[in-house]
Amino acid sequence: MAAALAIGLASLPASAAPQTDAQRALDRGYEGDALFAKGKWDEAYDLFRQADALAHSPVFVLYMARCRRNAGRLLEAAEIYARVTAEALGPSAPKPFRGAVDDASSELAEVRARIPSLVVKVAGRPAGHVEVRVDGRVARVGEAIELDPGEHVVLATAPGAEAKESVVLKERGRGTVVSIDLASSSKGPGAARRGSLVPGILSLSFAAVGLELGAIAGALAARDASVVKEGCVGDRCLREDAELLDRANTLATVSTVGFVVGGVALTTGIVLIAVRPGGESEPVVSIGPTGARLRLSF
Repeated sequence: MAAALAIGLASLPASAAPQTDAQRALDRGYEGDALFAKGKWDEAYDLFRQADALAHSPVFVLYMARCRRNAGRLLEAAEIYARVTAEALGPSAPKPFRGAVDDASSELAEVRARIPSLVVKVAGRPAGHVEVRVDGRVARVGEAIELDPGEHVVLATAPGAEAKESVVLKERGRGTVVSIDLASSSKGPGAARRGSLVPGILSLSFAAVGLELGAIAGALAARDASVVKEGCVGDRCLREDAELLDRANTLATVSTVGFVVGGVALTTGIVLIAVRPGGESEPVVSIGPTGARLRLSF
């Protein structure tokens, strides 16, 4: 190949390829040729692309196409081959240029024969209400789409439903069919959805704090009440124990609230872990004068 590049570049008019640019292009062509021989397709492609930008030659572009072909990127290779075949060469064009166009024409036909295609079929929804994407690219249901060989991801969506499939295409695998059933992947109101365990665990932690607070406050209230009672004669108690009695009553109230809140949080936590509600709304527990209420969104 290096000889073909040298002959082709030497034949370019000075105005089209100044000597400095032509020499740089030829140097990159030599480097690309060495990498091409080692099977380093991407690195070789980049060097041939740089060489062609310095001094255009159908030979450079031909080898760009061959790099993409050998790397399995057949669709891009076909596009580059087509560019070479479309070159408008005059009768005085160098022989390597004309040879590159001829080679590109025959190799293009071979590459096109190797390109596989995929047909997506969808069940469970009318075709008009379904969007299909292959590797993020929009595709029509039932129509063949050309792809490179290898693994591809097919995503079908419809109101309330979504399904994804992976398919591996082999060379020359024309019309490979992948079928997706949206009916079995419904995400409508009746579909079961499980939320996170975190709200339930947090609620149980809150319950433990509430119950522990109730127990401690209750024990302190009982102790203070016992001290006050020891100084009482019948219904009459010592005046100096009035403050202690008030503290005992406050602790008793705190104990009651702690047990109520802890009990509600315990019930809520059990329900949240068992049901694990989904949706955008969060479970709400409210405590007011009329009691505690639990509201869940499913």
